Amino acid sequence: PEPQCCVVSFSSMNPGKYERFSWFEKRRLDIPGLYIFLKDEPQHYYRGTPQSPLKAERIALLENLLAKHGVSPARTVTVGSSMGGYAAIDFAVSMNLGGCISVNPQVDRQSALLHTVADWLPRMDESDWEDLDALIARSPKALTQFLIIHGSYPADVEAGAKLRQSFTARDYRFSIEVHADPQHGWMGMNSRRLFNVINDFAQTGILVAEPAVA
Repeated sequence: PEPQCCVVSFSSMNPGKYERFSWFEKRRLDIPGLYIFLKDEPQHYYRGTPQSPLKAERIALLENLLAKHGVSPARTVTVGSSMGGYAAIDFAVSMNLGGCISVNPQVDRQSALLHTVADWLPRMDESDWEDLDALIARSPKALTQFLIIHGSYPADVEAGAKLRQSFTARDYRFSIEVHADPQHGWMGMNSRRLFNVINDFAQTGILVAEPAVA
């Protein structure tokens, strides 16, 4: 059957792995779907470098795949965490996609300074990086419904606050789910929950957050 929706999964800084691929081997959405898995081995946030930018090329690839399979951007959801969470927001805004599920995304250099491991900032400096608040402020308003999930790790708390401020300023549709977990991880977003959230989105156009955990 022809796909009725698309899920684009961006891997994090996890070399050699297409994250969540096994989830989609074991499960399927309630409606026929197109599933696209991307990874970025150089860890340049799916943007390439200033000398060799790749974001436009990747947008063209995704647009061509959506057109080939007859899936509307409004029926497309991006998914990712950390570096992949950054890309999920970046591409959803830039392509005006229907939905975005982003877990503990890296957002800007300022919040990345709070990271206790010195690997984010060097990759940002190498890449064709743009702070997400700057991207959101300068871009035409996207119709995307965002679900942002973050824990209590200081860099993620700061990044979540920055996104809330940016989304509110542009009157974006969003919800933010906060967990007490101090790790920079997936915050309980397992395969069952991910499929439930996307199935609900396909029916309602809303990405549902769970109640905040104190």
